[in-house]
Amino acid sequence: NSVKKLRKSTQSVLNQMSYIADVASGSIGGFGESLKMSGSILHGSNQSLSTSVASLGVLSNYGEEGSNAGTGLRKIVTSLIDPSKGAKSAMSDFGLTTASLYDKNGHMKQLGDIFELFNKGAKAKGLSTKQENADLHTIFGQSGYNDASTLIRNYKQVQDYKGKAESNSSGYIEKLSGKNMGSVKNQLAVTKDNLDNVEREFATTLTPAVSTGLKALNKFLKKLADLPSSAKKGIAYTTMGLGAAGAVMVGKNVASNIFGNRSKQIAKAVQLAQGGAKATGGAAPAPTGLAAIG
Repeated sequence: NSVKKLRKSTQSVLNQMSYIADVASGSIGGFGESLKMSGSILHGSNQSLSTSVASLGVLSNYGEEGSNAGTGLRKIVTSLIDPSKGAKSAMSDFGLTTASLYDKNGHMKQLGDIFELFNKGAKAKGLSTKQENADLHTIFGQSGYNDASTLIRNYKQVQDYKGKAESNSSGYIEKLSGKNMGSVKNQLAVTKDNLDNVEREFATTLTPAVSTGLKALNKFLKKLADLPSSAKKGIAYTTMGLGAAGAVMVGKNVASNIFGNRSKQIAKAVQLAQGGAKATGGAAPAPTGLAAIG
């Protein structure tokens, strides 16, 4: 039973944090860091997980995340639990006393409801912005003032997040996973459609061109087949000659690339030797190697 209870509690925590992380600007990791700083005092002051995460979610929307948000929230709750004499006087400007913060059973009200009391009290008392800010600074101190001011102005969102987090305390992770999988499937379907379209375009564009080329080639081959044997032999010898000439050209380019100017120098030396042989009446040696190429 204790194991089942722990598993259910863990699932509830993860589902609520996942929901708030999905709708707000924060992340589960960021909320975890915040709760390291504030979890103990939030639990001790009767704050539910949904209230805690909802408050952190609203703070994340205004750029306050991680340990900074946790420290600010801890300061807010500490200031409400044990307000100084000056803080109690400042609270009276909102029409509030310390008793206003607790229910009939002596438990601290949820933060969203307390923030609403401050918001409506300031309006009911007609506090100027200057006076309201000064009082909040007195109540929550320097480290809690900014976060308290943000949450009081946005108490409706805190309450909204709280309610929706509780309604999504089970099954939200599965729902979110299903939504993400659906998104992946949709993208894969779009990709498949695009590939099919490209395939059709290629088939439409290339097939006629390939078909025309094949027809021309077949027509040419048929004409070759119809030629007399003598003509075919002539074409064969011509083709072989062109192939040999091409090979000579390739070999010459390769030799030039490998030996550079040296091939020209070797060829020139051979030519000089041939000239010397002719001058002495001897037979010129047959050109060999690179001289034959160049």
